[in-house]
Amino acid sequence: MNTKLGASSDRNGNFIINSVPQGEYTLKASYISYRNITIEGIKVIENETTEINIELEKSFIDVPSIVVTASKRTQSYTDLPVSVDIVTSREIKKLNTVALNEVLEYSPGINIIGGQINIRGSGGYRMGTGSPVLLLIDGIPVLAGDTGDIKWDVIPITEIERVEVIKGAGSALYGTAAIGGVINVITRSASEKPETNLRISGGFYSKPIYKEWIWKNKHQAFYSIDVSHSRRIGKLNFLLTSGRKYSQGYHQNGEYDRWNLFCKIKYSFSPGNHWTLFTNWATEDHGVFIQWKKINSPLEVPKENVGEWTRSNKLNIASKYYRLINRNLAFNIKSYLYRTSFMNVLYDSTTHSRSNRIGNEVQFDYFYKKSHVITTGLESIFDIVNSDLFGGFHYGIDAAFYIQDEIKLNKDFKLTAGFRYDYKKIDSLKSENQLSPKLGLTYNPNNSITFRINTGRGFRYPLISEAFANTVQSGFRILPNPDIRSESSWSYETGMNFLISPFFQGDVALFWNDYWNFIEANPDRKGSVRFENLTRARIKGIEINSQFAPYNFFTILFNYTYIKGEELTGGINEPLAYRPEHILNISGDFLYKQMKIGANFRYISRIKKYKMFPDDKRVPVYLVDAWIGIELKNYVLQWKANNLLQYYYTKIERNLAPIRNFTLTINRKF
Repeated sequence: MNTKLGASSDRNGNFIINSVPQGEYTLKASYISYRNITIEGIKVIENETTEINIELEKSFIDVPSIVVTASKRTQSYTDLPVSVDIVTSREIKKLNTVALNEVLEYSPGINIIGGQINIRGSGGYRMGTGSPVLLLIDGIPVLAGDTGDIKWDVIPITEIERVEVIKGAGSALYGTAAIGGVINVITRSASEKPETNLRISGGFYSKPIYKEWIWKNKHQAFYSIDVSHSRRIGKLNFLLTSGRKYSQGYHQNGEYDRWNLFCKIKYSFSPGNHWTLFTNWATEDHGVFIQWKKINSPLEVPKENVGEWTRSNKLNIASKYYRLINRNLAFNIKSYLYRTSFMNVLYDSTTHSRSNRIGNEVQFDYFYKKSHVITTGLESIFDIVNSDLFGGFHYGIDAAFYIQDEIKLNKDFKLTAGFRYDYKKIDSLKSENQLSPKLGLTYNPNNSITFRINTGRGFRYPLISEAFANTVQSGFRILPNPDIRSESSWSYETGMNFLISPFFQGDVALFWNDYWNFIEANPDRKGSVRFENLTRARIKGIEINSQFAPYNFFTILFNYTYIKGEELTGGINEPLAYRPEHILNISGDFLYKQMKIGANFRYISRIKKYKMFPDDKRVPVYLVDAWIGIELKNYVLQWKANNLLQYYYTKIERNLAPIRNFTLTINRKF
């Protein structure tokens, strides 16, 4: 502990930590589904091998061990001063989906609206632009330079080891776009021996219950194929995966065709000295569904919108070099290029956009004695955009410095303090200087319970799309707003994480977020829309998350979030649009020999306020999903039913959410 020295064990539990200087150390061992253990007073003698045998206590639930996103370095889950949710590869495989956003909807405090992620109500619906949540893939930012949104199809879902979701303002380390939180997708390492995996999935949508809704006489089908290969050759690790996802869609203009490629190469020069290269590529053609034809034909579009489509391309190339200089000092250098483009072909317009985001970052981690862990770094981002949708050529720059100190006050208390300074500028917009401090305190009296309290400032500089969009799309007029300013926030949270026994784990958090110049898409009486700053807004609530496993063959997961979002502009308290007050998920899994059976119930309360069509009827959401999985030697068969009870609802006005569908998946390992 308190050094950068460490190692991962092999499948048999063997591990070696090389180049450990003589001295006395504390070792912490952790593994998912086992309780963490700390061993103090380990003496290392020069030129001698110290042998340690560790026996971890089994836990029947998935207990997180280490997290790398909260402080931009490896850190014990029990030391975190912020709320973090971990989605494991096992959970992703069980839910049997083709996109990560479909998995995250089962996580505490998360709601997806129109493909846009909300963590504790931080974003609402911004018409496909301006994510309040920063997406990382292996620590590399992946947000489009023009629209600032998340392209879910660029994420290699079959190669995910785990996903870390950081809740609350993350600008003190990550800058703009992290005002609502951070999602870090961590991909798996290459296998020790050559390994090939094949995943084939297919299914169909049910026909609507109401005959007048039927727009196709046959069931609409979908399928996906993913294949990956990994191996280790000496000091080189190699992982390559590719896939195709195709769907006819459950509504008119709902078809899509996606192709993706992911490559990860890691070369280890020596222990604590390695270089990694990532490449993500994805392309997609999909139909455009903005609003239904009429309430009695919710699966069809107006006649003039039939055949509208969008084509998009994404390419991400990233490099990371890590060097452990000595047991107390390490540095990390990251460089990346994220290139995105899209073309919209609509009945009343054809528009395109092409953006390049170039980023560089250097980070140092310094362990000072046994009481301080200092993280500091410099980051630069340069955006180049050419788009007739956003008024031609634009550029943007972001230069930043950050520093954080984790201070061990005594064996039970840890204080985390830091700040980030950002200089942000988009060509004709006014430049801004932003200072984002943070402060957090954890109290960990034993290995079973941790109390935390934290506060931090967040900000999000307006995007090129929000300031300069000027177009007509399917009858809606989008207007520019060159006077738009950055939104900012102060985030406050207190919480408690506890592991009462190997059978029960839980987390409770109270949160309060105050916003200034909150950016929202606002339509006027004529139906024209532009992005504007609200003077004040507030989002507060409570989040409860628990896992209960009374037996090793039966697990129950429960999470509930209460969100109160208010617009405070002009002294009038009104609900923020597109935000439910209550989100509830209850899941159960039953394991019998090689078969796992499970189900999930999801409740989302009625959205109180729409913006485009405020008088449209709104209903709460009641969803039931069910799944079965069977392992047969090198095969895994999975069946899943989404929206099993065929419940009809909308999250965006005049857009019917996915109807009941069934999926069968075969996984084969060679």
